[in-house]
Amino acid sequence: MILTTLLATAVIDSMFAGGPFQVGNVDSSLHEISGMAASHSVPELFWAVNDSGDGPVLYGMNTVGTVVRRWRLDGASNVDWEDVAYGPSRSGDTSVRYVYVADIGDNDAKRSTIRIYAVAELPYADTASVRFTWQTLMYPDGPRDAETLLCDPRTGDLFIVTKRERRNRLYRVPMPTDGIDTLQFVTELPFMLATAGDVSPDGNIVVVKNYMYTYAWRRGPSESIADALRRTPQTMPYMPEPQGEAIAFSSDGTSYLTASERNAGDATVPIYGYPLAGTSREAAQLRDVRRPQLSIAPLSDKQGWYALRYTVPGESSIQLYVRNVLGMKARIIADKTLEAGLQERDVDLSMLAPGDYVLVLRTRDFYQALPFAIMAR
Repeated sequence: MILTTLLATAVIDSMFAGGPFQVGNVDSSLHEISGMAASHSVPELFWAVNDSGDGPVLYGMNTVGTVVRRWRLDGASNVDWEDVAYGPSRSGDTSVRYVYVADIGDNDAKRSTIRIYAVAELPYADTASVRFTWQTLMYPDGPRDAETLLCDPRTGDLFIVTKRERRNRLYRVPMPTDGIDTLQFVTELPFMLATAGDVSPDGNIVVVKNYMYTYAWRRGPSESIADALRRTPQTMPYMPEPQGEAIAFSSDGTSYLTASERNAGDATVPIYGYPLAGTSREAAQLRDVRRPQLSIAPLSDKQGWYALRYTVPGESSIQLYVRNVLGMKARIIADKTLEAGLQERDVDLSMLAPGDYVLVLRTRDFYQALPFAIMAR
């Protein structure tokens, strides 16, 4: 695994991480990547899916993002595939592992049922039509949009995290029957707009991300995922991407990786890696020194004004702007300005409403982003 060489002694159940490091680029086949999960059986392989704009195809990509397998689920439909999870059989069969595909997207909250497909990870050819089973589900409290599927590697239990509520909701997927199964509500979570999640291979860490942050829970050896997620999460390092909708632990559990849907005008979509560390000091040392540094802080003597500080490695044309949680530009600060070295400037953001925002710096070689909040005045 590429990131293993960055920290061979990474503690897999720690709650510290460094990065981001760009470890690859998403293959052009995955133009709207909406979920990914690492295989534990095939070395350095990640399973991934596109959003609703694609057919029922499960992609296997290597650690630098190149698609090396295409498995078609003939007879399935991609209404709105939003995530992939990987784990053991839910029936207790220890001889096979499964890739679970979550057809759970519902932007308008109008689907009466959703579906999860289960594909046994058998030695199929690189390009093949594969066998699968499915489970049809409904919410106990009406249709909801969701983009996150979690699989417990210890038990095979599946969970769905919804997206649109002010406090996203966690549901447990019951064991399948021959009919339509009803999801079981577990708890509310202290954030909104969840877009992806995963569980570390040993089951010790659960992560769920939205467009701004990655939230993490440390899980005890005899604790269920449901009980762990009832606690307040910790935030882990995450550089907000243009439309970040995928997160996955590496198969060795030493890092987590993220990817975004392709942004208009971008030729490639980076895959970013965050190596886990044992201490905050180790995490601070695990950073890409080539990346631009970026900071923002409110000015004490000018209400609504902020001090920006950033570096531009070498002379480059830059874009500097603020976007909101939905990805829309809220304030353009600099556009195609030629700069180099350390830069400092004060900027008026008094026109922006209180809430969460992202400061974005684009140079010729790098995308850098930093979440910040504007407080009520």
